[in-house]
Amino acid sequence: MIEGEELYRLITAKPEMTYSITHTADFDGVGSAAIIVNYTKMPLDHIFFIGYTKEDIESAHRWISDIRPSGSTVIFTDISANDTLLPYIIRLLGEIRSNGNTIAWIDHHPWSDTAIKEIREYCDLIICGENEKYCAAELTYQIMSYGGNSAEPIAKTAHLTDFNLRTEKNKGLLDKLACTITFINHNYSGSDRMRELRRMTGIVSGCDFDNEFINETFEAYTVEAERNLVLLNQNAESFQVGRYRIGIGYGKNIHTNAACALIQDKLDTDISVMIFTDTGQISFRSRKGVDCSPIARAFGGNGHPNAAGANPERHNLGIEEVDALKREIVRIASSIYAM
Repeated sequence: MIEGEELYRLITAKPEMTYSITHTADFDGVGSAAIIVNYTKMPLDHIFFIGYTKEDIESAHRWISDIRPSGSTVIFTDISANDTLLPYIIRLLGEIRSNGNTIAWIDHHPWSDTAIKEIREYCDLIICGENEKYCAAELTYQIMSYGGNSAEPIAKTAHLTDFNLRTEKNKGLLDKLACTITFINHNYSGSDRMRELRRMTGIVSGCDFDNEFINETFEAYTVEAERNLVLLNQNAESFQVGRYRIGIGYGKNIHTNAACALIQDKLDTDISVMIFTDTGQISFRSRKGVDCSPIARAFGGNGHPNAAGANPERHNLGIEEVDALKREIVRIASSIYAM
């Protein structure tokens, strides 16, 4: 095992031999990679974005097989190791390790004891488990700040976005960054999506949050979201499960927090669920004191008590599939919360 300072020295000495595999869905993942770029000037095409599906892990495996890094350092950030994905993650790590690479994993989501034990065998540095104080970008910054505080604004902004600490003063910036990422993920796919996320990471690495690319992308998001929020308001419905009211809605190209806030406000829910019909992603948000993460884990996902998600292997859902998924969510919630 190595310490954080040793990892910092290693990757800043050889940025051309540093690779980042990070979370695609929010600013914590983008910010974590941006912090690494800030200190190392690592090439942007050394970044690969993934979510929490078997398909995502396998795509990262194909990327590693294609580029075949050797004697390099691969850093995973803001990615939880869900038990259902462990066989695929272990194969990916085995591929990386077989070529003499160093592996670091930095995350702040809950992990099972099994996941920690199995993945630790492959990692030279591992920081994982539920962390209510720091997000992944902040943990990454703590390591990289051996080189000074140049990326501190990125870490602070990631903290505000990941813990949803919106105020009248900062909500414009936080919404802009989060919704830019949402627009990219919902409107691009494959290499185009990777290109746009890498572009945003490069911009953010210079602590430039008021960039033309980000502003224009956010404007495009806003136009689409206005239409999609109207449709969500029409289809959201609530279900009583034990002592909790669960609201479920569906749609696409809406930032998760905005979608779940609409559902909660309209239906006065304890748990709000958003089904994204294009990607198949399911997002969960809950009131303080209500843990929504068990539902996410039942779908192979993970998360925090008040913010969780899952990515079942399904895409482009029709109305019948959405209705079936609603029934499944209510059934699982009933088994968890019914008294």
